[in-house]
Amino acid sequence: MVTSSPAHAAPPLQSYKIDPDQISVSGLSSGGYMAVQMQVAYASRIMGAGVLAAGPYLCADGNVLYATTRCLNSGVSFLPSPDYFQELTEELSDAGRIDPTADMAGDRVWLFSGGADDVVLTPVVDRLRAFYESFVDAGNVVYLRGQIPEAQHAMITDDYGKPCGFEGGAYINDCDFDAAGALLKHIYGALQPPVEAPAAHLKLFDQSVFSGTDSLAAEGFIYVPSDCESGNALCRLHVAFHGCRQNRNVLGDEYARHAGYNEWAEANDVVVLYPQTESATVNECWDWWGYTDAGVEYNYATRSGLQMAAVRALIGRVAGEPQSSYCGADSNAAHAAAGRAYTQIGWWFWTYYYASGSDYYLGALGSTSTMLKERRPGYWEPVLSCP
Repeated sequence: MVTSSPAHAAPPLQSYKIDPDQISVSGLSSGGYMAVQMQVAYASRIMGAGVLAAGPYLCADGNVLYATTRCLNSGVSFLPSPDYFQELTEELSDAGRIDPTADMAGDRVWLFSGGADDVVLTPVVDRLRAFYESFVDAGNVVYLRGQIPEAQHAMITDDYGKPCGFEGGAYINDCDFDAAGALLKHIYGALQPPVEAPAAHLKLFDQSVFSGTDSLAAEGFIYVPSDCESGNALCRLHVAFHGCRQNRNVLGDEYARHAGYNEWAEANDVVVLYPQTESATVNECWDWWGYTDAGVEYNYATRSGLQMAAVRALIGRVAGEPQSSYCGADSNAAHAAAGRAYTQIGWWFWTYYYASGSDYYLGALGSTSTMLKERRPGYWEPVLSCP
C-alpha cells in the first residue's frame, strides 16, 4: 500500500523522457467520459483512447439529469442523434475551445461494453462509437460489444477482483480478460508480454500544485518503469482515469495497482499516470456533466475546464514540457489567441472573455487590456500588478 502523511508529504511530480507523439488516455465509467473529453479537447496531443462503459462527448449536455438518465441506464431512448453530438463538437472546435476535430482522424480508439452492464447500457456506448466514427478513421476504432456476456460494470481483468458478473465493491472484476492489455495493444500496436510490476515503481506524487480547488486530490499516483526512471528509454505516457468510487480516498492504491496497466507498462516502457479526484466531489466521479463549471456552457469538457486543464498540466510536467510562469498585460483578444483566455457568445451575439482555468470574467471587449498571471499550469487569474 502506497501511503503518505502530512509529516511525509508526497514528492513533486517528476519529468521523464516521453515521446510526445505517444500520449494516450483511458478510463472506466466517469473515467471513460473523462478520457473521451481529454482526447477530444486535446486531440492534437492525445493519440489514442480506451473507454469502458461510457457514452459520447457532451452526452450529459451540461445537465446532471441527463447524466443520470439517458447517459447511464434510463431514458436511453431519448439520447440525441449522433449528428447532434457531432455538431456540438464542431461548434466548440470552431470557437477555439477545443482542438481542431481533424486532429482526431488518425487516433486509435478502443471501446468496451460488458454484456451484463446495467449501469451504463450498451446503447450508450453504441452512441460513443457512432460519435467517434464521425471523426476517426473507421479502421482505427475497435468496439468489443457484449463479447463478454457476463461482464458487469467494472474494470475488466484476467486475474484480479470480484467475479465477472458482480456489481459493486472496487468495481474491478476478474473476467479472464485483460482489458488494460487489450486497449494498450490497440493504441500502441505490438507490445511485449506483461511482466511483474515491482511494487515500488508505483508512487505517490504531489498533485496539489496542479489542482488547487479544481476537485482534484492533493496526491495522485504514477507508475514509472525501470528504464523510464533511469532515462535509458524514450517512453510512452498513458493516463488512466478511475471511475466513481474508485479514487484513493475509497480504494487506496487498489485501482492503480490492480487495474492491469502496470505489468504492461513495465514491459513496454509506458509511464502510467493515475490522477485522483477529491473525496468531496460527487461520488468521487470525474466531471462529465458540469459540476465544476461557473455558469460557462460546456466549460467542463473544454481546454478551459478546471479538471481538464489540471490533468493537461500533469501531462505537461511528466512529458517535460516547458512550464510557463507568465504574468503580463495584453488585450483580451490577444490573451484568447494565446490560450490564456477563452470566449463565449452571449446575448445579442456579444463575445465575452474569460480567463482560462479560473473562469474569471474579463469583459465583452477584445480591445480591453487585462493583466493576467499564471498561478499554475493552465490556470490564469487577473491581477493588479506583476512582480
